[in-house]
Amino acid sequence: MTLTLNALDLLFELGDACLQKPEVYLQAGHNGPYRHPETPLRNKGHWLITFSRLYEWSGDEKYRRAVKDLASVFLEPQYRPHGYSFLHRNAKGKDRCNGIMGQAWSIESLAAASRTLSDPIYTKLASEVFLQHPFNDSLGLWNVLEVDGTVKPIDNAFNHQLWFAAAASFIMDSDPLIAERVHTFMDKIWDNVTLLEDGLIYHELENITEDKFQTVVVSSGLVNVWQIVSAVLQKLRLKDKPLSPEERKKLQWSKMLNKSIGYHSFNTYAFGLLKNNTLEHPLWKHPKLLSIINYLLTNNYSKGIANNRYSYAYNPPGFEIPFSLASFENDEEGNIRCSQLFLQQQLDFCYNHESKLMDRNNEDIFTLTARSYEISRSESNFLRKIIINS
Repeated sequence: MTLTLNALDLLFELGDACLQKPEVYLQAGHNGPYRHPETPLRNKGHWLITFSRLYEWSGDEKYRRAVKDLASVFLEPQYRPHGYSFLHRNAKGKDRCNGIMGQAWSIESLAAASRTLSDPIYTKLASEVFLQHPFNDSLGLWNVLEVDGTVKPIDNAFNHQLWFAAAASFIMDSDPLIAERVHTFMDKIWDNVTLLEDGLIYHELENITEDKFQTVVVSSGLVNVWQIVSAVLQKLRLKDKPLSPEERKKLQWSKMLNKSIGYHSFNTYAFGLLKNNTLEHPLWKHPKLLSIINYLLTNNYSKGIANNRYSYAYNPPGFEIPFSLASFENDEEGNIRCSQLFLQQQLDFCYNHESKLMDRNNEDIFTLTARSYEISRSESNFLRKIIINS
């Protein structure tokens, strides 16, 4: 027998399951297909935001207590051992902060904790970590700050830069310098992002990975990072091959196309967060931004996320598209219809209604389940209208 429920019911179902079995749901993941062992900080932060929203909607103190418990984790010295960035992963050959992306997840979680608990200590911590990251004013981009305070090159994944700005937009009121840097990033965004066909966002910051860019600008000057460029070339299997710049670029784009499609809803979601906190910025009226959002509605996108390891099993469009559309499209009926389609596909592919986990067809059960927090940013009345079959 087929049962129906709405998206809001689904969130309460998941939240209550997490409260009943925290030892299961709050486990650390490994960032999906990347297989990078992570600390529990990421998934606990995701659930914190879900519980924050469940408390706002229900007023039930059990959700507020859950927020308080999870927020206290961010104050533990083991997750910020040197007083700089948060410790997010332990993967050989990788930074321990998970670029600026890991820090964005912590900052957005701390902002939610301060709001729910009416305690500025969490916003203060988020602001401190954010402002420790060097910012290049001329480029409008942030450097990676390692856990031990080492300043590393500019994070060259566009989605990391976008999410870092979006997370910071929740704490702009705590320090004018935060607002200034977020707005500078937005002012310069079209100098940094590369759009492919139909508004698809190219995954990397192209200027950081081009042949001619053999140095990365940091706050203290120019640092030679030829070894980083060499590593990129080696990864792409292009080193020592007599390829022209045009041939090399074409091959690189081909390798990145699948990833770019898989990350598109992750990007539009972050754009939605940023827009809701900076409504007056001219970015939101730019035709390029409209093309980015409209790409979600194209056949190329629907086809591109099918059998894409970076989509349903990693960046869940079923959780990201509802908020993305509601943030930019005024057609509520169309938004509900489209959201319903993607959420149903997401659940059909990954969700197990018996275990109440996203434990089907993905490599990182606990992280993908925790990422249901993304849909919690939508309004409750909107979520009630998204009907799904179980």
